[in-house]
Amino acid sequence: RRAADLTVCDADRPTVAPATTTAAPTAAPSPNKPASGTYVVWNGSEPCLLATLALQLNVSQFNGIIDINPNTTRSSNGTCGNERAALILTDRTVGSIEFVFVLKKGHFHLQEANVTLGRSEEH
Repeated sequence: RRAADLTVCDADRPTVAPATTTAAPTAAPSPNKPASGTYVVWNGSEPCLLATLALQLNVSQFNGIIDINPNTTRSSNGTCGNERAALILTDRTVGSIEFVFVLKKGHFHLQEANVTLGRSEEH
């Protein structure tokens, strides 16, 4: 199966938060919005994690913003368990990003994100 053939259950659909009257200061946004990509971690022939993400990194060491391009990014080496799942994204021009999710109160929540910048040896 392909990621495009998978669906998101209603419980995982984003909800719209009510508007607030005060705004917190934020970093300057990128002039461009990053494109969304859909990534899957497979447990054999069954999907165990499905994520649709638009990713943008603000890297202070490089004084710049990096958009993660879904056309050059793929999911690799992810893991799934009953209480923990990991999604590893690899982009040969940027590096890799690992997202670790843990089960809390019946839902998976992002516990950590690890970024490794640099060209990947994978093609």
